[in-house]
Amino acid sequence: MAGRRDEAFAIMQRIGGRASAEFAMREISASLTTQRRAWRDLLQPGIRRAVMVGFLARDTDPFFGHQHRHRLRPTDLPVRRLEP
Repeated sequence: MAGRRDEAFAIMQRIGGRASAEFAMREISASLTTQRRAWRDLLQPGIRRAVMVGFLARDTDPFFGHQHRHRLRPTDLPVRRLEP
């Protein structure tokens, strides 16, 4: 599928016109040339603290999170009866 820029340009030109197709092709090219990231980028000084907070939140969730909401018994909730 790679290398079919002319075909893609022709289709986009039919849909939105030449200016729109040129803009879309520039946007697509720019998005494909972005810098690749690695896992070690998460250990940079500005990001490291946020990553650690995320791991702490994930690890403490079983103790404080959603699992306790599933342990409710029917008697834990108040029952309101409607009077006729």
